[in-house]
Amino acid sequence: MNNQDVVSQMTAAELAIAERAAGMSIASFDDPNMPTVPLMGALAWVVKKRTEPTLAYQAFMENSSLDDIQTVLGFGGDDEEGKA
Repeated sequence: MNNQDVVSQMTAAELAIAERAAGMSIASFDDPNMPTVPLMGALAWVVKKRTEPTLAYQAFMENSSLDDIQTVLGFGGDDEEGKA
C-alpha cells in the first residue's frame, strides 16, 4: 500500500484527529514552506492507534524515527524507486 492509499483510506474523523494533534491542516502538505514532520507523525500516530488504542501522541513522536513514520504511511520504498 502506498502513502496515498494509507492517507486516502483514513476516515474524516481520523484526519481531524491528526490535524488537531499536529496543529496543522492536511493542506499543509501542498505548502513547501511548511514543516511536514509534525503532520506526518500525527497521521502515522492515528494509523498506529488502530491497533494500539492507548498509544499517546507524545510517546509515539518521542519514540519514532522519521523512517518509522514513513514506513507506517508507506512513504519511500519500492513505490518511489526509479522516479525522476
